[in-house]
Amino acid sequence: MAPTYLISVDNDTIKTVTASLKLFDAATTAILFINVETKEPHFIIQLVNTSNKVIREAVDKKQITFKYLTPENVKIRAIIDTNANGKWDTAIYPENREPERMIYFLNSDKKFDTPLRANWEVGPLKFRF
Repeated sequence: MAPTYLISVDNDTIKTVTASLKLFDAATTAILFINVETKEPHFIIQLVNTSNKVIREAVDKKQITFKYLTPENVKIRAIIDTNANGKWDTAIYPENREPERMIYFLNSDKKFDTPLRANWEVGPLKFRF
C-alpha cells in the first residue's frame, strides 16, 4: 500500500494526487504597464485572452502594473462600474437598466490586440475613456 496522507475513521483513504507547479519568472513572462486617464469614479481594468477569458483585473487604479503574464495576445478593456460593486452588471429589463459600459483599448495600429512576449515590458500604455 502506498503512503497516504489522510485516513478516515472507516480506515479508508484516497489515492495520492500529484500535480506539477508551473513556476513563473521574469525571463519567461511579460510585464504590462497601464496608465488610466478617466473622470469616472469607479472602473475595472481587465486583461482578456483570445477566448475572452479574464486573465487579470484591477479595480479603481490609475497606475497599473501586471507582472508574470503568460506570453500571448491580450485585449485590455475597461468596465464603467456605475454601482461600485467591483463587477460587470448585465441589463435588468424590469428595472429598465442597461448593462454597464465596456470600452476596449485600441493600440496605435487601431487594433484591439496587445502582444505580450517573454522577457518583455510593454508600456506604459495610456488608456483614456
